[in-house]
Amino acid sequence: MLNQLFDKAALAHSDATAVVYEDRRITFFELQLYVEWMAGYFQSIALRPGQRVGILIPSSLELVITFFGLVRAGGVAVPLEVTSGEHDLRASLALAGVSAVITTPAYKTLLDKVLAEPGPNGAPLLPLTIAIFEEDNIVTLNNPGRERRNAALDSARNGKAAAPSQLADAVVSLPASNGKAPASEAEKIFTEHPAVIHLAAARGSAPKIETRAHADLLRQAEKMIAELELTSNDCLLCAAPLCQHDNLVPCLIAAIAAGATLVIPASSDWRAIQQALAEERITVLAGSAAVLARLAEMESGISALRWCFCLGAPLSPEIGKNLNKKIGFQIWTVADRTNPAVISPRL
Repeated sequence: MLNQLFDKAALAHSDATAVVYEDRRITFFELQLYVEWMAGYFQSIALRPGQRVGILIPSSLELVITFFGLVRAGGVAVPLEVTSGEHDLRASLALAGVSAVITTPAYKTLLDKVLAEPGPNGAPLLPLTIAIFEEDNIVTLNNPGRERRNAALDSARNGKAAAPSQLADAVVSLPASNGKAPASEAEKIFTEHPAVIHLAAARGSAPKIETRAHADLLRQAEKMIAELELTSNDCLLCAAPLCQHDNLVPCLIAAIAAGATLVIPASSDWRAIQQALAEERITVLAGSAAVLARLAEMESGISALRWCFCLGAPLSPEIGKNLNKKIGFQIWTVADRTNPAVISPRL
């Protein structure tokens, strides 16, 4: 499934640049090593296949590593909106039923506040494994799962019976990352459990859970690659939050699958986006309607662009006309919600 897609791309494009973030350029081979390392980390905290892990990380190299590492370990990714307030984040954690949260130092304070208060129904949130990911290092702050596992092992050594829940945490039955696990077992894990759980915002009420199977994500990525004619020669700039499902597939998964380079701006600020456009040979741009509106005002740095698509709200006719006039883009709308709202090929 997604693991096979990732490994195939890493093998075919090992020396090519996979991700550009800030001052770092990571090849597919290096990214694969990071992903293996991250999968090993999830094994070390006794993650079981199908367990849900919240990813409270902004668009960054760390998010890319965490997502693919979690998928390799057999876990279910629950991307969390980094712009959510305490109330929305607390509701998301309670609804998603995550067993762990991976975050960065910048969001540790917010997470502490969320966990200090009861959930939406007044009940306390379940104990979570909290890990901080920063500069190629992961620090586990607390690990209830590992504590239960150690208690189960101590009980076994002392000849005492362990509770079933303890035994479940004590056994880590993940598919081996070196490919030595029986294929049937690995396939079973990835067909029984979704790859991503997306928490869709619902106005005036709690968010709703939408599950995304491995096969669904693969089909969407393949469709995106075909429509954009995406190849390993492309450089895709994603100027939108990767934590949102509608951005995760066309940007992250499609770019990796095609062997293209994914460029992630250091921030969502227009100056960072403009700098990336000027410094990298961007051939595909993904961004909001606001980003495309600013793009239409640029005088340089867009000569290599051959595709552009709008994420989120549809592009207004006025902005479309400006793009067409300024850059020479023809624009049409894609009705399918699983694809970007607007795709624009360069004439």
